[in-house]
Amino acid sequence: MSARIINIVGTDTDVGKTIATAAIAAARITRGEKVAIFKPTQTGLTASLPGDAQLAAALSGAEAFEGARLRYPMAPVAAAHRENKPLPELREHQDRVEDLLGRFDTVLVEGAGGVLVDLAEPLPASAGECRSQNQADLMLALAAVGVPMVTVIVARAGLGTLNHTGLTAHYLASRGLDVTGIVIGAAPAHPSPVEASNLEHLERSGLTILGAIPEGTGKGFIVGENERVLHSPEEIAEFRAQAPSWLPGLA
Repeated sequence: MSARIINIVGTDTDVGKTIATAAIAAARITRGEKVAIFKPTQTGLTASLPGDAQLAAALSGAEAFEGARLRYPMAPVAAAHRENKPLPELREHQDRVEDLLGRFDTVLVEGAGGVLVDLAEPLPASAGECRSQNQADLMLALAAVGVPMVTVIVARAGLGTLNHTGLTAHYLASRGLDVTGIVIGAAPAHPSPVEASNLEHLERSGLTILGAIPEGTGKGFIVGENERVLHSPEEIAEFRAQAPSWLPGLA
């Protein structure tokens, strides 16, 4: 995969985006690439604590960057309103990614929640509606620059994933964005009948399964106000060594 931007889109919150991002970054670094992880907006943490990008970087060996950070664990626009802080405009996120492309071989962009979650304040439009400023809008702005780009959807294995994954893929396609494939964010070692059926259905629907992150991988950290990396150097080395084998479709 020759893309220089890899967009990591979740079907929802808590589906394994950050660990999948870390695994993709580790796999690219194994190939000799210099990799950056960019999180446009991190919510739910104070400034002194490691966020998603920092955790993914600690596991993978990539470098971490953020566009904005907000204290409350809410969608970015709502969190910014509650904290009475301005959010960066989408153009600012685009500029950050373009700057990173000048210094790194590959930039991974991890969204917040699902693809419809706005990363910047929606823009006013006609008829009293608002124009979205979500991850797809950022992807379209970056695509206009002409940099090679792919989109990866991270989905859960269990009940509800068929609807969430299908809707996410359909929305991206409606915006003119092709989906390279699906990564299962936490694949159980012994899938239930529902989980096994979901995987088969996703493949039959025409979506490519790029790989799966084993359930529990990378979970050696505490989330919330005491968030910190707890992995030993040996565990981190093992994560980096195994990551390429979890993602055969991203070779």
